Order: sequence, then structure tokens, then C-alpha cells
Amino acid sequence: MKKQSKYLLFYLLIFINFLCSAQNVDSLLTILKLEKQDTNKLNILFQIVESIDDNAIWPKYNQQAHQLAEKLLKSNDEYILKKAKKALAEALSNEGIVFGYKGEINNALDSYTKSLKIRYEIADKRGIANSLNNIGGIYDMQGNIPKALENYHKSLKIQEEINSFQDQATTLNNLGVIYTRTNDFKNALFFYEKSMVLEKKLNNKRGLAHSISNIGYIYQSKGDTVKALEYYNISLKIQEEINDKSGIATTLNNIGDIFNDQGNTIKALEYTKKSLKLRVETGDKKGIIGSFNNLGVLYYLLALSEKSNNGKQKYLKLSITYIDSALALSKQSDYAENIKLSEKTYAIIDSARQNYKGAFEHYKEYIRYSDKINNEETRKASIKSQLNYEFEKKEAVLKEQRAKERAIANEQSRIQKIIIACVLIGFLLMVGFVFFVFRSLKITRNQKEIIEEKQKEILDSIRYAKRIQTSLMPSEKYIEKKLNC
Repeated sequence: MKKQSKYLLFYLLIFINFLCSAQNVDSLLTILKLEKQDTNKLNILFQIVESIDDNAIWPKYNQQAHQLAEKLLKSNDEYILKKAKKALAEALSNEGIVFGYKGEINNALDSYTKSLKIRYEIADKRGIANSLNNIGGIYDMQGNIPKALENYHKSLKIQEEINSFQDQATTLNNLGVIYTRTNDFKNALFFYEKSMVLEKKLNNKRGLAHSISNIGYIYQSKGDTVKALEYYNISLKIQEEINDKSGIATTLNNIGDIFNDQGNTIKALEYTKKSLKLRVETGDKKGIIGSFNNLGVLYYLLALSEKSNNGKQKYLKLSITYIDSALALSKQSDYAENIKLSEKTYAIIDSARQNYKGAFEHYKEYIRYSDKINNEETRKASIKSQLNYEFEKKEAVLKEQRAKERAIANEQSRIQKIIIACVLIGFLLMVGFVFFVFRSLKITRNQKEIIEEKQKEILDSIRYAKRIQTSLMPSEKYIEKKLNC
């Protein structure tokens, strides 16, 4: 009984901590120190990881969970062993996220693959879907669109099977990003809006803001800057409410792009620098590379508009510095999309500096990476995936199914009406038949009564006649007596 009370208190404390989010981490750390049971410690460690946004802090608690999970793998208890495996898979998945932030793509892929293997072993469907989604993200970063789409669709299929709506929203958003990159804005918008609907239902503000921001990017790509800014500002307001630094950085960067499209380079620089500052704070390496690329382009544009030679050279130098940094980091992390963008910008800048040899070399690299990302096989795979995409098939199937259901319902209604009419007619016939039988019986009974009455009258008449006859005739003894005289 004491043991049960202990567990009840433990879970009650955990529940209270979720309600008190301001003191959540401190309270969880206090509980962690007091807790003796390793399986409960794992739960607390992962809750701490979820509660901390700082990418410089939460990984150390994830590492503790990793070590504790490996320790529990030595247990002979089947329940503890399964729990340890699930925890190890979660820790490995989190490590993949850390490697991704650092730009260590190969290490991230290795961690996600190890996590996926364990999740298959323990038949953790939701975990499998998450690992596939993460692996898809890595292939996306490397520019391997077919593999990215393959993993995203596998993930989405499982998420739909188990009704994991939050995970579905994330994967839908990721698919939208890929279709955006291939300029298939119609399908990109479809995925983003699907994701947004789910995020609203789940009241997930972070995800909702992300989907809204991505929809803004679609309108921006189509040249509708007014609509794009409207979505960006809605997204930014939500992100600031929940202090989502990573999301704020992305939206600020996008707003900077709009000012750049409008020719307001100074304003674009202001927003891009704000975005870069937040990305450095959060350790978002891919985001930093993107900001470096943007700053390189913006300083190049300032150089073009600068009248003085000194000012022109100053801006060109700054532009080269940022593009150099972006290119070095991109190659280090094998970010194909960023490499392509950096090489293109570098070629333009070298051409402006009259370094035509350098411009030619960078342009060749730009073409090479463009081909890697947008080659015919990739395009065919994207189109095939688009045509075979589960949602589109499901939409068609659902429409057909609804039509069949309506036809079946109408047919069933018609049959039901016929049955009711037949039953009603049968009932009326039966009532008529019963009435006819009853009436016939009644008539027969009446006729019987009449016949019986007539028979009685006849019998009575016969008896009466006999009596009369008897009274008129002398008796046999009287006749005999007279004859003997």
C-alpha cells in the first residue's frame, strides 16, 4: 500500500508540475534528485528536455537519459528492458536534432537511423513515424528530394493509421517545404493549409505560427507581397507571444526578403540582422547560413547602388565575407541548397569585380548543385510522388466512396419504402382476410342457428302432430277388447 501511495504521489507531482509551467524545470530537477527508481528518472529527464528551449542546456539532460537507458538495458525484467529501449531510441532521436543544429548531417542521419532500428524492434509505431520524418528532413537538407519524399510519405501513412494528428501536422508542413522548393506552389499551399487546420484544432501555437509563416512565403513567391506580409505579421505575433526564437528568426528573415523585393535594401538589412542574431543565440546553423547568404546578397545590392568607389568596395568586401562564410559552412554541413545559392551569388559578385575566371568557376559549381537538386530523376520522382500522393488519392477515393454511399443509401431507402409498402399491403390483406373469415364464420353461425331453429320447429311440429294423432286414435288394448266381445 505504501508503494502504491508513493507512485501516486510521484505522478501527482508530475501533473502539478505541468500545471505550473513557470516553475516546471526547477520542480522537475528537485523531483529528479529525490527519485530513486530509474524508470521514473527517465520520465523526468525527458520532461526536462521537453521543457527547456535552450539548445545549449537540454542536450546534457538528454545525454543523462541516454546513459541511464543503456544501464537499464542490462535488466532481466522484460518491462524495464522495453522501457529502456524506447528511452534509448528517444535519446538517439534527440541527439540527431542536436547534430542537425550543429550542421553535422551525417552524424544526425546516423543517430536517426539507430533510433529507427530500435523503434522497429519494439514496434513503436509513433516512434517509427517520427524517425522516418527526421530522416526525410536530413535527405531534404542534402538535396535528395526523392529519398526525402519517400520517408515523409512513409511517416505520414503511419501517422494517419494511428491518428497521431500533431505528427501529421509536422510532416504535412515538411512536405509543403519540398513542394515550395520545387516551385509547385499549388501543392505546397495544400499541405501548409492542411497542417494549419490540424495545428488550430490541437491549439499548438508554435506549429500554427510556422504553418502561417510558410503560407506567407507562398504568397511572397507568387509576388503577392501584401498578402505575404499579412501572414508574416500574424505568425510573428504568435511567435512573440510564446517566445519562439527560432520561429521569430525565420519570420523576420522572410519579412526582410519582402523589403528586399520592394527595393528597400536598408530595411531588409535591418530585419536580416535581427534574424541572424536570434539564429546565433539558438545555435541554428542552417539558419545562420541562410542569413549569411542573404546578407551577402544585400551588401552586393548596396554596392551596386553606391556611387563612391570606396563605398562600393566596402560593400563588396562585406558581401564576399558573408558569402565566404555561408559557402564554407554549407560545404562543411553538405547543405546542397545553400551551397547552390552561395555559388550563384559568388559568381555574380566576382563578375561585378571583373574576376571572370572566379565567376566562371563558381557558376559551374552552381550548375552542378542545381543539377544535383533538380535533375530529371528528381523532377520525375517529385511528379510521381505528387500524382501518387496519399491525400490526393484519398480525396478521389472519398469522393467516389461518398457517391457510392449516397447511391447505396438511396437504394436502401427505395428498398425500405418498398418493404414498408409490401408489409403495409400484406397487413391490410391479412386484416381483410381475417375480417372475411370472421364474417363468414358469423354468417355460418347465424345460418346454423337458423337451421337449428327450423329443425327445432319441425321437430316440435312433428311431436305436436304425433300428440294430436295419439289423442284421436284409441289404444290397442281398447280395440282388442272390443274385438273379443
